[in-house]
Amino acid sequence: MRTLVDDLMITPDMGTAAMTLIERLRDATGAEAVALVSVDHARLRCRLDAIWPDEVAGGPANEIPLKTEPLPYLLQQPGPVVLASGEAGIPWLAKPRPGIITLSAPLRRRESVTGLLVLHLGENADLELCERTLATAANVGALGLDAVRRDDREEFLAMVRHDIYNPMTVAIFHTEMLGETLEARDDRELADLTQSVLSCLNAVCDLVSNFFYLEAIDEGAPAIHPESIDLTELALEIADAHRAMARARDLTLDCEGSCPPLMADRRQLSRVIANLVGNALKYTPGPGAVRVRVDANDEHVILTVQDTGAGMTPENLLRLFEKHARFHQHMGVPGTGLGLYLSKAIVEAHGGTIEATSEPGKGSTFTVRLPRA
Repeated sequence: MRTLVDDLMITPDMGTAAMTLIERLRDATGAEAVALVSVDHARLRCRLDAIWPDEVAGGPANEIPLKTEPLPYLLQQPGPVVLASGEAGIPWLAKPRPGIITLSAPLRRRESVTGLLVLHLGENADLELCERTLATAANVGALGLDAVRRDDREEFLAMVRHDIYNPMTVAIFHTEMLGETLEARDDRELADLTQSVLSCLNAVCDLVSNFFYLEAIDEGAPAIHPESIDLTELALEIADAHRAMARARDLTLDCEGSCPPLMADRRQLSRVIANLVGNALKYTPGPGAVRVRVDANDEHVILTVQDTGAGMTPENLLRLFEKHARFHQHMGVPGTGLGLYLSKAIVEAHGGTIEATSEPGKGSTFTVRLPRA
């Protein structure tokens, strides 16, 4: 167990790292079977990452619903737990024969359960020693696997930056030039279509940018680079960029109000406003309306984005700002569920708050309060 993290961090991929972990655990405990399961909270699925011996043949698919018993019970435990004799084991491991002990421990990273280690132990196994070993393996394994995931993620992000982000910026630049040319020719119809294409390109570019930015958010509060900005001007600029999308969806988009200059990070607040306006347009069937308003009181500058869209239930409001939370998927709106999560982190890094009120079928109102000082 002492060198487990080093062993994991030099593995070339997640599959090798997962097998390394369960092989080290097998050797340390003498287990008759070992399995490593990972948790995808966004999709509510559990995935078998590694198993020894290979008992999954003829069993369930590698991915199964998170609610499959006894996975919810095991994932909620604070540490190693023994399944009582006769209880069902995890689906991928063969049913324990008489005398076999099933021992399980969750993997945790940053207050989140990321997976599960499960052992089948013979009746002569030193249970106390195996519990201590499993607890250590779960803690060390969570750290080591997270490091491997980060390496994989960095490789992926490098690919995205080169193969997607760079061409997108070129496409945006050329589309802007095309729009300016059509405006000069007074070709209103094609200019509007070009503006709609430009909005779509910016949305994809922002989506890619969110993935880059998520890494910094996950490490803690985002870095803020404040400057004096006119929030009214910024909100109007973003609203103007979304007008073609509003017209295409038969929606009115109004931006009004005023406030004093604000010390804030212009680029990051642009993310917040663009996300709120974009969401309001995407989740509001036409004909309808989206209203952006900027205001101020003695302590705060206040931005509200109100729509007449689908609205949300009280239960959905409780999960609204969670990572990967998505709603109204029947509407076919694409997305990753990161926008509001990132927006909340940005607003709170400014010392502000973001909240929402909503009613199903009657729309939603998002309110951002930022301190004037």
